Amino acid sequence: MTAVLRRPAAPARVPAPPRSRRRHRLSLGGGLIVVLLGCWELASRSGPHTKLYVSSPTEVASTLAALTGEGSFWSVHVLATVRGFAAGWVIAVVAGIGLGVVMGWSRAVRETLEPFVFVLNAVPRIALIPLLMVWLGYGFAYQVTVVALWSVFPVLLNTVAGVRDARPRLVAMARSFGASPWQLLRTVALPGSVPLVFAGVRQALTHAVTGVVGAQMWASAAGLGWVIADAAMTIQVERIIAAVVIVAACGTLLNELLGVAEKRLTRWQPR
Repeated sequence: MTAVLRRPAAPARVPAPPRSRRRHRLSLGGGLIVVLLGCWELASRSGPHTKLYVSSPTEVASTLAALTGEGSFWSVHVLATVRGFAAGWVIAVVAGIGLGVVMGWSRAVRETLEPFVFVLNAVPRIALIPLLMVWLGYGFAYQVTVVALWSVFPVLLNTVAGVRDARPRLVAMARSFGASPWQLLRTVALPGSVPLVFAGVRQALTHAVTGVVGAQMWASAAGLGWVIADAAMTIQVERIIAAVVIVAACGTLLNELLGVAEKRLTRWQPR
């Protein structure tokens, strides 16, 4: 008999724990940011006129510290932006989820409203800002309307898709047990649509931040958008970048908080 030599099986690779993977990603991302900041600082010092157009990380950091140290910055500009953003985003989320559930569950309502929704979604909303300024002026109602129009469609379309894509097997099983349409909606369609609804809500968050800043840049007497527009008029590049950094940091923080809420509400789903 001839013996068959077999190569020993390679040991199974043990997946890295979540914390170590998270630290690895953070170290890579942090290293890349440091490298980019270093390249930016060197580029800003390459010529006498370069700082006029790109500023430098050190100047942006000092401007950011001075800007956040102003009392009026928080009580006037940040407060105006938060009020317009929060009110418009909440209106968009409530209206988008409510109308989306109705359109997703009722075929008649969906076929009636779908053409209007698609047409309105195709309109470039930035072109509506001058019209809204004429109708609503430059105050709080104008900013809220801009934010709501910017952010309602991602919530609406994702909610419609989530409700419509309820698992057919679960729906058939619930119907076989005599579930009413309301029970089907409450126990099958709505829980199954949560991931898509949250995806729309998170997209709407980005649209809402863009909407409130854009509205304030067009016409406003206060807000982070006004700070950016005012700095652009006087060619203060470091002030523009500092305000953009604040907007980006706030948007990132809100997005992470929504991610945590989504994980808690969808713990029942397999990962």
